[in-house]
Amino acid sequence: MIVTALTLGALTFGAFFFLIMKIRPLLRRLMLGHPLFTDLITTIATYIFLGGAVTSMIAAGFVCVTVSILLYVLKRTYGYARIVLEKGSILGIPFPKYRIEDHAEV
Repeated sequence: MIVTALTLGALTFGAFFFLIMKIRPLLRRLMLGHPLFTDLITTIATYIFLGGAVTSMIAAGFVCVTVSILLYVLKRTYGYARIVLEKGSILGIPFPKYRIEDHAEV
């Protein structure tokens, strides 16, 4: 069961790695700028796609750890971007504005 879970986790991590490397650079930098959100989404997606068994829970944990390491390494390599919310108004109505802070490659 554990070997199967680690195999599923490794294959799923490989799929996420190739997906992260193939998406648009701005979206990749946004994912790297918000690692908690990215890690949460990948863990939930792994658990849902692999089913609700104990094996998928172990695989989701493995993917969570490896994706966290991957995000840390890629953030140092490619730089990152963050979405920053600011107060603003449209026609006098309070409405949040946002801007994207792009932190260049390190």
